[in-house]
Amino acid sequence: RMGTVNHSLSKLTEEVDEEAEKYGEDVKHLAEVTNCNKKFEPWVEKNEKKIKCRIELGSTLEELHTKIGELDDWKTQSDGMKKVLDDGNAAAHRMNSHEHADEVYAIFVKRWEVINDAITGWIPKMESVLEMWEKQANVADKVQFAITDPTSGMDVKDLEALFAELRRLM
Repeated sequence: RMGTVNHSLSKLTEEVDEEAEKYGEDVKHLAEVTNCNKKFEPWVEKNEKKIKCRIELGSTLEELHTKIGELDDWKTQSDGMKKVLDDGNAAAHRMNSHEHADEVYAIFVKRWEVINDAITGWIPKMESVLEMWEKQANVADKVQFAITDPTSGMDVKDLEALFAELRRLM
């Protein structure tokens, strides 16, 4: 009888040790999920406000180039935040129970998508404006050269064509 009790006690001790190990691993993964969420939450709150504001183009080509660079940096940050979310989700899936973490991940991904869609929507628009401004600047330079340099070889017909091109670009 003592052998049976001893065997049962040993088996229970093994089960307790296994559960404690699982719990310890879950705590470690939960800490990783929490850290990822803590990195994401302030970023998403700040950027949800930011996408509601109108983006200023600037008034010069240089300022527009700067804005496009800022948008590219913002896109890089956004991609980095998605990786943070995905890393947290991967950690959650290593836990024994991750239903709540799955729900939080789904909500956060939807919020991230709204921000990322706004950024990726703005980039081609800004690049389009930049392309138009560069064409306008190029035509304006040609007009100025024709007006200021009498040896340019341009006649009135050529200038009229350049002015027509400028009007078309505006």
